[in-house]
Amino acid sequence: MHFDIVIRQFPDLGPDELRHWIACAWVRPDFTGPAEQDYVFHEIDVARVRLIHDLIRILETPEAMVPVVLGLLDQVYDLRGSLDALRRAVAAQPEPVRRAIAAAVMPSL
Repeated sequence: MHFDIVIRQFPDLGPDELRHWIACAWVRPDFTGPAEQDYVFHEIDVARVRLIHDLIRILETPEAMVPVVLGLLDQVYDLRGSLDALRRAVAAQPEPVRRAIAAAVMPSL
């Protein structure tokens, strides 16, 4: 999806503001050439624009706090991925190993 298509999805988001978010690295679309039309936004980029838009417009988050909030949300997302990988690794173990892990993690159960 290109720059102008993303802008059209958010009537109250101007091109300069989206450029600012990109310059701040809050959104990181692919860049294939010298013009803003050469930005390629993937679904995850558009979701990030929507998140930032909602933080600023709906939740009235001060601009100085946006990178803090985004950083914390990125950490939560990364942690979820790590925990899911750990869950899959534990699930692949034999039953006695899974029980031993469960007992070590939750000794009161």
